[in-house]
Amino acid sequence: MIAVILVTDEKSNVDAYLEKLKNKNSIFNDIAPLTKEYSIGQIREIWKETAIQSPLLRIYIFRNFHQSSLEAQNAFLKLMEEPPPNVQFILTTENLNLLLPTIISRGKTVYLGRKQLLASDKLTGDIEKIINSQDTGFLNQTNFTVKNKEDAMEIIYLLLSFFRKKLHEDTCSYIICKEIMLKLNLLQNNNLNPQLTLDHILIFIWKQYRMKS
Repeated sequence: MIAVILVTDEKSNVDAYLEKLKNKNSIFNDIAPLTKEYSIGQIREIWKETAIQSPLLRIYIFRNFHQSSLEAQNAFLKLMEEPPPNVQFILTTENLNLLLPTIISRGKTVYLGRKQLLASDKLTGDIEKIINSQDTGFLNQTNFTVKNKEDAMEIIYLLLSFFRKKLHEDTCSYIICKEIMLKLNLLQNNNLNPQLTLDHILIFIWKQYRMKS
């Protein structure tokens, strides 16, 4: 089975995801680093354990897998390439960029959300600044500054949700939603600069309303 990579900094999000998977035909194994990080020895022990066949689905959850040595990640990569039968690996991480690109490419990435960066009223206020701005100076005046891909994706999802709610009342919203979805897909599947991608979306939004006015 293909491994699943859960991206979030909220333990409750992971627990809620796992709760949906629980049933009488599966066995959960919650794994954590034995020291400060996962070691190659720990991964090899899991390898030996999963080699023993079982009629039940065994789900192995590796919490905070970004806390792994390079050797441990390479060892786990071999498990991903030849997954044992009836075994599901689930990795959690706060930062996808700390995992090997080969691990990411062989797994299914699921973004569960992070601690909310912007309150809804603050988001609305910043969007109003963009719509009413005479130039692109709003890029330095809003709270749309991100440090990584995960933060950028959270804000982009918030923007998409905001403009989807305005589809029936705002003629700009449809084309804005299409552009946001395009950039969201590119950011998720390519090595784009998160801040530049977000800035592009904000400038696109600004241009739509400038043309409308």
